[in-house]
Amino acid sequence: MTDLRRDGRALLDEARQERTPDADTRERVYQALLASPAFLAGAPAPPAGRRPLSATQKWLLLAALAAAVIGALYLAGHAGEKPQAAKSKPVPARAAAPESASPLAGRAGSGGR
Repeated sequence: MTDLRRDGRALLDEARQERTPDADTRERVYQALLASPAFLAGAPAPPAGRRPLSATQKWLLLAALAAAVIGALYLAGHAGEKPQAAKSKPVPARAAAPESASPLAGRAGSGGR
């Protein structure tokens, strides 16, 4: 199916030769394109007021990007964790006081005895 007959191959070669200009024609078209005012007018002008970054600005930009990446990696690593409670002093366990020492033990209606 991919093999072409002799006349089919010749037909494809002729079509290829007609579409592909010779070197002189290509050079003439290229020079005409470069000389045309439409080509020169279509070239974008450099933006006004823009200067390239200085070495210090480049280093600061690099440091800011590195800090952003490190921060994003840190937050991504801790995304599934529960937030920890505020650090406070632990409340000491109270010793069990005898029931008679309770301030409510002598009151009537306390329902304790």
